[in-house]
Amino acid sequence: MENKAYKAYIALTERTDEIGRFITMIVSSNLTITRGKPPATPLYHYTSLKSVHDIIQSKTLRANHLSYSNDREEYILAIKMARDVLSTRCKVTTDSRKQQFYNDCLTLLKDETPYASHIICFSEEKDLLSQWRAYGGYNIEFNSQDLFDIAKPFFVMRQCIYDLNKQRSILEEIVDFYETDLHDPLEDVVNFLCYHVGEAAVCFKHESFREEKEWRLIGGSGNHRKFKADGSVLKPYSEFELLRENLCISGITLGPNNSQALAEQSLKWFVSDQERENENRKWEVYVSQSPLVT
Repeated sequence: MENKAYKAYIALTERTDEIGRFITMIVSSNLTITRGKPPATPLYHYTSLKSVHDIIQSKTLRANHLSYSNDREEYILAIKMARDVLSTRCKVTTDSRKQQFYNDCLTLLKDETPYASHIICFSEEKDLLSQWRAYGGYNIEFNSQDLFDIAKPFFVMRQCIYDLNKQRSILEEIVDFYETDLHDPLEDVVNFLCYHVGEAAVCFKHESFREEKEWRLIGGSGNHRKFKADGSVLKPYSEFELLRENLCISGITLGPNNSQALAEQSLKWFVSDQERENENRKWEVYVSQSPLVT
């Protein structure tokens, strides 16, 4: 079942008289990246060799559902933090309208299904040993501005936040924004707050992962959800189309490998063939300087 707040948010954005007021909100100055700009440097998507091949052949990236990823628990903790912010305010206010608002938000935020539920992960780091260990022996170097440009309107680009104080500050600011004008219908305001809390929470990570310098493309599945078999589970995902002749790619890095020379040669042949098929695909081939992962 689709999350109720997400469906309500989508329905509300279709009402043109409401769009300007809400979509222009700035989530937080602490977030560094809102909807304004991508990072100035490339972003790297760490993955397996098979996925590199599949991404290029299909011209798509796979956006996996957060509920079926390793980051679900961090999302749930972020939602609990948001509920604490709302509960604290509800206890101290004497304004009945605000009390109703806080309680309605708390009711909706009991749902642990991520609102902006599909994510694609990137790192600012080109050659990070922990990423090679976690995700496989290759990464694809993407032009950040190109990704940002083609993401709209179905995906947004966000920088992950590792600092606990900043995370709470972001949630406080979201609540501040919405509680200043609790107009009718109140349900609309509640739906928007819960959606934006969920969107922010998708970017909250534990500080122990700070070295990854992660960014995410975040979106919903719309009516195009697909599934992949993984063990005993069908995992949902959506596809992010790489709508550029060069697929937004500027290079591919070969990670630590037992067959380094052979792997490098075949990768160069593959890239050369891509360039012959499309002159816009002038991709660099890089070799990791990290020690071999055994």
